[in-house]
Amino acid sequence: VTLRTGQMISGELIAVGDAAVYLGAHPRLHRLPTRCVTSLRVAVFEASSAPISGYGALGIVSTISHGLFLVFSAPIWMMTMTGTAAMTSGAGHHDFHGTFPDAAKFARFPQGVRLGYIQGVPQLVTLGDDCSLSSAEAPRVSPAPDAPAAPPAPAAPPATIAPAGPP
Repeated sequence: VTLRTGQMISGELIAVGDAAVYLGAHPRLHRLPTRCVTSLRVAVFEASSAPISGYGALGIVSTISHGLFLVFSAPIWMMTMTGTAAMTSGAGHHDFHGTFPDAAKFARFPQGVRLGYIQGVPQLVTLGDDCSLSSAEAPRVSPAPDAPAAPPAPAAPPATIAPAGPP
């Protein structure tokens, strides 16, 4: 996440809402107001072009068996390999600028952050009015609100023992 101040924060995308983007950085949960966020980059998976380049190199070498047609088949292998490798680099990364509702599908909680999750976080970090996150002085860090006490479990009904024999 890139903030309006130019600072960057990374972590797990927990939820995206109209008012805030929630980013998890264990043990903290960052609540970043959307007015403070300029861009968001989600890395779903890392794609490597190394296997494609390797297979492409083998394909180019195999054109030796084509004889004089190598003049045609080797450039075709080269163009195909280069294009495919270029298409796969960065394939697992998605960039969002300005508005972020489409980023919600990549979040842990796509429908929004659950209250119970926020209450279970040891520290909730909220940015100040200037949207800055200073490493020298901690932002407003507050313990997450305590979870409401669970209602007591209902008492089990008294056990009854039936007589063993006929009445």
